[in-house]
Amino acid sequence: MFHGDARTISQDRTALGIDVRDLDAEMAADLRIPDSIQGVLVSSVDAAGPAHVAQVRTSNIILEVNRRPVRSKAEYRAVLATLAAGDPVALLVYDKFTGTRVLRTIITDLEP
Repeated sequence: MFHGDARTISQDRTALGIDVRDLDAEMAADLRIPDSIQGVLVSSVDAAGPAHVAQVRTSNIILEVNRRPVRSKAEYRAVLATLAAGDPVALLVYDKFTGTRVLRTIITDLEP
């Protein structure tokens, strides 16, 4: 962990290099996501960001952030807001192409 800076992570795109959006029932059906999968949809990934390095991909579904379930963009952002710049972030993601859950570890950018 990076302890020398108390700045918190306030923007999902800035901190991890991804944008997320709520995954509603209609979108889940369109994407053929099983009903049992609840989380936020990764809508874009910055090719130069830490999430890309950790192999988070567009269309992944983020199920948990640091073992805390996220069911909406608001919940996702609330969890990120508890982190300091440089903290490690563990994302449990569902990969719709393989049908598997995968753990991805990211070290957040130092700039919030």
